[in-house]
Amino acid sequence: MSSGCGGLAPARWTAHPSVGERLWLEGFRLVVPGFKEPHNWVQALPFMWASATTRHDRARLLFPDIEIHDPGQLPTPHQHIHQFIGAWGKSAFARRPEKITEMVDTVRLAMLGRQSGLVITHQDTEHAFTGIPNTKVLHHGNVAGDDDFRAVEALFVIGGPFAPPGAIAKIASAEARCRVPYATPVRTPCVGLMEAGHGVALERQAYADPRLQAVHAGIYDSGIIQAIGRARGLRRTAANPVDVYLYANLPLPVPIASIDIYRQPSRLERMFLADGVPVNAADMHREYPGKPMFPSEAAAAKARERWGGRAGMQAQVRELAQRAGIAWDVLTWQPKAKGHKGRVRFLPHAQLAAFAAEVIREFGGYVIFQAEPLYRPPVWQEDIDIGGKRDLFLPMSESSRKRPSPRPGRISWAPPRAPPYQGELL
Repeated sequence: MSSGCGGLAPARWTAHPSVGERLWLEGFRLVVPGFKEPHNWVQALPFMWASATTRHDRARLLFPDIEIHDPGQLPTPHQHIHQFIGAWGKSAFARRPEKITEMVDTVRLAMLGRQSGLVITHQDTEHAFTGIPNTKVLHHGNVAGDDDFRAVEALFVIGGPFAPPGAIAKIASAEARCRVPYATPVRTPCVGLMEAGHGVALERQAYADPRLQAVHAGIYDSGIIQAIGRARGLRRTAANPVDVYLYANLPLPVPIASIDIYRQPSRLERMFLADGVPVNAADMHREYPGKPMFPSEAAAAKARERWGGRAGMQAQVRELAQRAGIAWDVLTWQPKAKGHKGRVRFLPHAQLAAFAAEVIREFGGYVIFQAEPLYRPPVWQEDIDIGGKRDLFLPMSESSRKRPSPRPGRISWAPPRAPPYQGELL
């Protein structure tokens, strides 16, 4: 629409161009019969193009006399962005399918104690996140303008739309009206702006040719900014803050609260999400075999030692239960048979009776159980079948069926201190 190689130029305006009229080139200009320049349509009208992601150079291709007004960085004191550096492209997930499971667990951990969340990821991995409680899922390319998630407590943006280098070169050549050589992006230093006012160095994938980089940023960077915008950070107040967890490598035009290299959930955290944290190394190996959990009892014992033994594991499980706001117990049990030692397990209180029944089915005979509260939410009162701090001999053999079962007791736990701030991811 303007001079240069390969531009789009209108011919003389006709209301009804002839059917099948051909296009032709004049120098480096493509002539389109019957085409009227867009800025002529609104030349006599007040016109405003409101967009946070539109490239100014592209806007001027359509409206040469447009005036660009940049309102500057608007404050978002109740939106906090936590950025994690790593490999987040579709090819990274294709090379390591287990990484999808890691990210699902990461989101589940961050959603502990939260009632609403949104995940925006690649379309190829969208299905993996659909089962997370209280969490909706969208994919990149399907989020623009969506205002349904302005009240979510947590937003997870995983990767961004990443066009292949060949497509980037074609678009850049069309915009430049001349051939732009094919190239691939390379690691490029950049700086992320922190809420405290300082910068943090990081690396991103970028093109050395500014024409290619402008196209790439218009797709990748703009797509991520669109995704972050679903949380409506400008509208947040102290009554409904939001945490944004960004898994992408780029400098944002808005300040971020933290930036770190991504750490996958620990094995202990993954056991917590599976509703069972055994302390016995044999149980850890039996219930969670193979990589990347516990390929042997020795591996489980070493992991337990690194976590600080039973005391260290118990402290971590209690912190996770506190974040989740769910009652958890410490269960000590021992089959009354030769060679069996006492075992300790942390598990949700709601799973206590089911686990006891499973143990009885597995071992038969008498089993000693002793349950104590690990964590109780504030204001807790319950009827339980497995009492705290007392042994229950549960008979299973034919000769012992006449033994009376213990009578359930009613126990009230004193409310502990309030849970800590729920906004931290890990």
